[in-house]
Amino acid sequence: MDYTHVVFTCPTLEQTPTARIYTVSDAGVGDRIVTACPLSAGPYRSILLDRGFLSADGPQTLASPSVVDGPVVGVLRKAPPVKDAAKNHQPGGEWFARDVAGLAAALNAPDPAPVFFFLESPKPKGFGPTPAPVPIDIPNNHLGYAITWFGLAASLVGVYIATLLRRRKA
Repeated sequence: MDYTHVVFTCPTLEQTPTARIYTVSDAGVGDRIVTACPLSAGPYRSILLDRGFLSADGPQTLASPSVVDGPVVGVLRKAPPVKDAAKNHQPGGEWFARDVAGLAAALNAPDPAPVFFFLESPKPKGFGPTPAPVPIDIPNNHLGYAITWFGLAASLVGVYIATLLRRRKA
């Protein structure tokens, strides 16, 4: 289901409680606004919906709630595993990870799907979060980078030593 485009109806999208996931992006520091939508069919009764990015520099109140006419369009993404440090959420504060179980409990979303729905349209009427590009999970390749750079440094030292030895012989 990862990166699957989906269209469904969620008329209460702008009327349900929201949670904020702290994020840093190309647009700056801010929050991704998450809410829940009920599902009427399938094995799950709700889905967590990422409405988009809300900059920390802008107004922090959302637009007045209205009924969303028509379908919502977006992309499904698997929820990444939550690291222990990110689980230390303070009630009523920002979240630091996409913790499906924790966010669903905070938003009173029963039996949530194990994926997030990233909203592409419709955009909010008036002020609200801007639908933002789907985050791409970048793997942690620090060990590979370290091996590469230290290997290059060792090669450079070897070339330098070989040059010194060659000059000594001549």
